[in-house]
Amino acid sequence: MQRAEEGSNLTITIETPVDSNIVILKDGHYLVESDHIKITPIDDTKTRIEIVKVKPEDEGEYHILVDDRDQPLM
Repeated sequence: MQRAEEGSNLTITIETPVDSNIVILKDGHYLVESDHIKITPIDDTKTRIEIVKVKPEDEGEYHILVDDRDQPLM
């Protein structure tokens, strides 16, 4: 579990096998990129997820699907 204070930025880097198909979920729903949620590929195996100015509604259960296999994120 990872915690962040309201108003702070939270950055998580995930590492996956090369050429993996990843999907990021929050509470079972696709996490949609926006000005508030940024999803940035770093290289072939790493992706950065940033939540800008954390809000109470960001709390939830985050998972990634790596090639359709569920992996808890935080």
